[in-house]
Amino acid sequence: MWISSAEVGAVNYYVSPSGSDSGPGTSEQPFETIQTAADVVVAGDTVIVKDGTYTDINTLDSVVFMRDGGTPSNWITFRAENKHKALLDGENQESGFCLYGSGYIRIEGFEIKNVNVGVKVSHPTNSTHDIYVYECKIHNIGRNILDTNCTNSRAYAGITGRSCNYNITVDSCEFYDIGRQHNTELCVHDYKHDHAIYAVGKNWLIKNNIIYNMYSGWAIKVCGHEGATTDPTHIIVNNTFAHDANEGPYCVAHIIYYHDNGIDPHDIILQNNIFYDPPNNDQDHNAAIRTNVDLYGMIMRNNVTSADNIYTQFDGAGTPTLSDNIVNLPLADFGLTDPENNDFTLTSSATYLIDNGIAIDSPDYDYAGTSRPYGNGYDIGAYEFTGAAPSLIDQTGWSLVYVDSEETGYETVKSFDGDPDTIWHTEWFLTDPDPCHPHEIQIDLGGFYDICGFRQLPRQGEYPNGMIKDYEFYVSSDGVTWGTAVASGTFADDKTEKQVSFDCILGRYVRLVALSEINDGPWTSIAELNVLAVQPDSDINDDGKVNIEDFAVLAAWWDDDDGCVEPDWCGGADFDISGVVDMLDFTYFAENWLRQTPGGSV
Repeated sequence: MWISSAEVGAVNYYVSPSGSDSGPGTSEQPFETIQTAADVVVAGDTVIVKDGTYTDINTLDSVVFMRDGGTPSNWITFRAENKHKALLDGENQESGFCLYGSGYIRIEGFEIKNVNVGVKVSHPTNSTHDIYVYECKIHNIGRNILDTNCTNSRAYAGITGRSCNYNITVDSCEFYDIGRQHNTELCVHDYKHDHAIYAVGKNWLIKNNIIYNMYSGWAIKVCGHEGATTDPTHIIVNNTFAHDANEGPYCVAHIIYYHDNGIDPHDIILQNNIFYDPPNNDQDHNAAIRTNVDLYGMIMRNNVTSADNIYTQFDGAGTPTLSDNIVNLPLADFGLTDPENNDFTLTSSATYLIDNGIAIDSPDYDYAGTSRPYGNGYDIGAYEFTGAAPSLIDQTGWSLVYVDSEETGYETVKSFDGDPDTIWHTEWFLTDPDPCHPHEIQIDLGGFYDICGFRQLPRQGEYPNGMIKDYEFYVSSDGVTWGTAVASGTFADDKTEKQVSFDCILGRYVRLVALSEINDGPWTSIAELNVLAVQPDSDINDDGKVNIEDFAVLAAWWDDDDGCVEPDWCGGADFDISGVVDMLDFTYFAENWLRQTPGGSV
């Protein structure tokens, strides 16, 4: 993480709602207002703001106004003593922080609300530059404004700049409830000018942020820099966008690249971002990004969206460099913990996000401060996944247990042969009538796994016959007792690979039941079936290795009369959380021990 340097003799000033502006600003005798500290700091100083609410507004309608700044080696820092415990409540005034022609300033850990602009990076002619906003929570911006006569064209924003600004970083912040109230006449201005981040100028770095509940405008609006024909690269990386509530006619996408006053932004890198349910008030332009600028030199890579497209271009020329983006992902397949309640952490089912980011230009930590990459690769979005991520089980150890019907030349094993051009198809050539639904296959995976989901690739090519519509999926430890389905539903009528995730369950056998076909035909076909599982771990005592000591723990709990109960589950030896350590747990342990032993196999 970024840490500012401080020169010898730099001073720490303290502020508390119970302090006094006539005091020395020490920890024991703090100032009462942040502005008092801002008036005395010099390069290298730090202002530490204690818990409480700060509403004091200076003559410029800002809680804090800064005209001076630090130096390249000695920044001025404003830091909440405890993250999000120092609240700047503007009480519907202009701004929380106003940085007017200053530079080398770091703002860290504040909550800012009820202002027109959270952090205003502003001077009409003198550049405000080298500003770092870190771990702030900025919300309820412009929410008191109702444009009753459709004439208010100013911007209300979480963070906003001017076209002469440069080197602005927004890192690990949370933005929500941004934008003025809507006029019933749907004024253009009501929907077009309010943003979480108004990135005007050059060389903005926007990383690890979470932005949701935009009521007007866009989560990020990117514009150009005064007097420049080409701008240094803007980087928008590892952010999570969700839940825009804007109903305006301009509201398409989470981000807009905008041609403003004859100035285009240039050379933007957009990567490793989540665009969850972007607004779509124009069905013909459903995308994560809206742009009306030339796209030469633009890069869009390793982003994931539920929209149909990564970008939609209303004006301008050229195309961006696109690579490894995922579009049209169903919301259920993002694998987020509780997005409807704004918890955007990743679960083990977030297989499209985990390890699928790109390393170049990516931050080395996430929104929560977790080091990146945590697992085998960089994750997409603001969070790294810190649990055990599911991966595909190697098909080479599988064997067919049962199938109800297969056509010669289209045998069931072709549904797990690793070749998407071969298929399993139920009988159709010499049968009359053809066998009807339900159709099913049962597979022995060759060992026990914590099974968390599956992928089903429909047959490719021209013909749709047999593509599954309604399905059920089962997991069993013995191939006899199946219980209730761990997943059921309806597949979309297209040729894309379908992924279904569910809570991990210990098992060795899987069963896929096709209940119907997309065109109500009697057949079933599959090009490829894959199963997702968490990597097995028999390290019961968590000492970093699987050995006889782990077996001793398992043996000690064998058939224990008291049974296994949550959350301990017999010290972790009851792998299938059945309430008893038995032969199934022993088999699972033994197989996984062999897998984790060099040269071992099941």
